[in-house]
Amino acid sequence: MTAKSPNYNKRLLEALSAKPVVFNPVLAKLTGSVKAGLLLSQLLYWWGKGQDPESIYKTIKEIKDETALSRSEQDGAIKKIKKLDLMEVELRGIPPRRHFKLNLQKISNLICKSSTNLFEENQQYNSDNTSENSSDTNANALQVAPAIEYGNKDINFLISYLKEKLSLPLLDGTVQQNRRYAHSLIRKFGSVDKVKLLIDATAQDDFWATKITSFQQLFYKAVQIISKTRKRGGGVYDATNVG
Repeated sequence: MTAKSPNYNKRLLEALSAKPVVFNPVLAKLTGSVKAGLLLSQLLYWWGKGQDPESIYKTIKEIKDETALSRSEQDGAIKKIKKLDLMEVELRGIPPRRHFKLNLQKISNLICKSSTNLFEENQQYNSDNTSENSSDTNANALQVAPAIEYGNKDINFLISYLKEKLSLPLLDGTVQQNRRYAHSLIRKFGSVDKVKLLIDATAQDDFWATKITSFQQLFYKAVQIISKTRKRGGGVYDATNVG
């Protein structure tokens, strides 16, 4: 009888899951530094998970344990991120401790700009290929047009509703980005009506009503908004409203 091979894959996953590490290559490109991108990715991962929704407290040791960045590497990464006006660092308490405050709007705008450039490149690529397959494309367009039009009506409604409820003349981010995240919210919660209830809950909360300025922010803060609404007594978004 042959001995059973040890499950190295399972062991590796268990060992590597001890510390959460998040890295987004897009942020490395935007900051011009892999280390700055790694630090910013990790801070975004922790954003909103602490007691203070406006800042993150992380010691030098904690960041080193999570990212393997040394103190000097952290200082260099922070300098690059601050130079782009994507973050502020405040020293609080005795002894002084670092609290990071992220400029989510500016980070979002930079990511949107990068995504828009990629979208435009893809559109140009698709446009070039269209001439080679015009007959097939026209036939396919006729088949999918009704579904796309129906989806657009839902997204158009949600965009108008968010602007109205939060008194926003314009949403932050690009049009494409807001439409994409509005669609993602419909898929996440299962219906337009439930996203509408989420917007209602946001508008009724004094804090979140002043913080949400785009569907991207609404998407990433939805769980916190719903949790806070339920804790204070349900309101328009109690447990029966969410599937």
